[in-house]
Amino acid sequence: MEAAVVNSQKPHMRFDRKNALIGLAILIVLIAAGVLYYRSTHKAEPVSKVPQYSEQDLIKELNKKYATHDFSGAIELVKGQRTIDQPNIQLLLAAAYGNAGQFKSALGVYDSLEQKTPLNEMYASTAAVAAEGAKDYKKAIDYYKKAKSRMDKKTANVDQVQVYDYKITELEKKL
Repeated sequence: MEAAVVNSQKPHMRFDRKNALIGLAILIVLIAAGVLYYRSTHKAEPVSKVPQYSEQDLIKELNKKYATHDFSGAIELVKGQRTIDQPNIQLLLAAAYGNAGQFKSALGVYDSLEQKTPLNEMYASTAAVAAEGAKDYKKAIDYYKKAKSRMDKKTANVDQVQVYDYKITELEKKL
């Protein structure tokens, strides 16, 4: 009779182990799903490998790069800043592209900034130079005209007006 009792307990133990394994598998699946959900909803900010600088310190670092003719390093330095979306940092990026001879990229930055807020005389003039370098003479003319129209009337330099007029005339010949 004892043998019958022992045999009747073994299937019961198998049933408990089977349920325990199923429960463990469900728990593992739920934990994995929770981890995946957490990772998808809580994106960590990527850690920049580029040192972060204040605007003034960034300008100093850019000047060091320019002094050693490391123009691509200057571009990467500016692009790696967390403040890259700020207009002043965008202007530094445009200047870095221009210094590297990447005039189309510089012009793209100036165009983007011009669409948001009109560039002042100095930056409109610099955008014109970038457009000339990119051989987009029509856009260069447009930026020189903008620079001329945005000159401060009280402090305007007559010579600078003549320079803009000369550049416009010369570029019109290339069209």
